Amino acid sequence: MGDSAWRNVWHGIAVAPASRAIFPGSSSQTSSAQQPFFNRPLRSGVRPRALYKDLAYFLINLSWPRLALALATSYFGVIFLFALAFYFVCQECNDLFDGYNLSYQAFSTIGFGIVYSRDRCGNYVTILESYMSMVLLPTFAGIIFTKFSLPKVQVAFSNVCCIQPNYSGNHAALVVRVANASSSSHLNLDVIMDASFSMELFSTVLRRHKLPLKQADFIFFRLALELVHVIDATSPLYATPFSPDCMLLVTFTGVDSNRHATIVNQVSYTHDCIAHGAKFVAMLSHEVNHVEMDFDRLSDVALSETSVLWNAMGHRRLLSPDQGIHHEGMTWEYAASTSTESSSQPFVEPAMAGLLLKQSSA
Repeated sequence: MGDSAWRNVWHGIAVAPASRAIFPGSSSQTSSAQQPFFNRPLRSGVRPRALYKDLAYFLINLSWPRLALALATSYFGVIFLFALAFYFVCQECNDLFDGYNLSYQAFSTIGFGIVYSRDRCGNYVTILESYMSMVLLPTFAGIIFTKFSLPKVQVAFSNVCCIQPNYSGNHAALVVRVANASSSSHLNLDVIMDASFSMELFSTVLRRHKLPLKQADFIFFRLALELVHVIDATSPLYATPFSPDCMLLVTFTGVDSNRHATIVNQVSYTHDCIAHGAKFVAMLSHEVNHVEMDFDRLSDVALSETSVLWNAMGHRRLLSPDQGIHHEGMTWEYAASTSTESSSQPFVEPAMAGLLLKQSSA
């Protein structure tokens, strides 16, 4: 059914005309406290599901300082509540401070010191607090362990994507670079398995276009690769410029070989992150005894026909209209070169082919 399928249209959503782009600048870093929708903060109103039913997920998604504050508040808050019971209900202590000491000793099950329960009411409160201690302390430990064991995003996306001319014959290509950002020093062993990538183009009418990749699925994702969408006659980008009211969404899914947990990550690119007439600079170099991958070059690109480097972190536009390369649909004109030979550049850097792809033994 292609892009005309009903499932690719955002039914019931209308975009009001505006003087600026509907999609703001791209960002690959999202805070756990904000849920983005097309790079705009998304805030929900009254939730249909009560918070206490999803309290564990809420705590796990907190940052470490906020989680530590929440657990410490809960820990000492429960002790203070039982201290009030010891002092006001059972009247076990002469002042509230002694009641807090008695409650702390009962909750931590370290044994009683100078203060201890003297009557039946205090003993019952001690039993209840000991039970609460047996429930809460393992719960706190489980939340901390779960947060430690959550799979971290191990894929780094470039800050820009390139529209590289003459990638396949006369057709240009939309190229995004990704790299395995695992902190392991043995990337030939600690790989991401069953890696799968997808590209989707969203326009001002909120219509989704699936952009087919030259290769989207990989058995092993070790170092770095380039995601390539060839802009031919079947591409939604053919004869259509990447306007300010368009956004590219790249999605990654894979399985961590160590934790065997699913990893999901997304990054979006808007028109200000498109480098026209450019290609990515090689980020892999061979040393004497090892292969080095330079993440500082993850977003570095160069003009397709020159060696002028452009650092994506400090600039937004690569080409100016007087440089001899311009974009009118997908027609490219060159002042220095008019070669239309088919490019033999692979979708991975040549130095990575032996490490990234499995070689057949046949």
